[in-house]
Amino acid sequence: MVELLPLRGAVVKSFSPKDAADMLEVMGMLESFAAQKACKADQKRIDHVLAMHEKMKTLFVKGKRPEYFELNQKIHDALVEMSGNESLMMVHSILSKRMRSLRYSGNSTPDNWRGALEDHEEIATALRRRDMKAIKKAVNDHFSNTIQRVVKKS
Repeated sequence: MVELLPLRGAVVKSFSPKDAADMLEVMGMLESFAAQKACKADQKRIDHVLAMHEKMKTLFVKGKRPEYFELNQKIHDALVEMSGNESLMMVHSILSKRMRSLRYSGNSTPDNWRGALEDHEEIATALRRRDMKAIKKAVNDHFSNTIQRVVKKS
């Protein structure tokens, strides 16, 4: 991430552990809200996200981390889009771009990556059942776990 500073030019932005935790906390709230709304989406859209999840599991088994990460991002974005809330999509997009490298680094160890996939499995199960209470918990747990993975690495 590059930050433009007056009279200094462009510098690479670094995030403190607190910066990372703060942004992930907000992302978690946004995505939890979006995921609950996604439970009300039409079945075709839900099936599309679930199919992406299955493909993501295959990428994990094959050890294709960059491809996994790209698909992971698409799943997060799709859940937010399924909310149908333009303001939510805008704010999420801004934070998501800012957090991209931090989120990728959170899965840098095999245990962290496996944990993230397990979190996603809980989210997919709740979405499949259209269980708003379970998806809220699963997304909140995923972001709490992501904070631990990212902050521990920082």
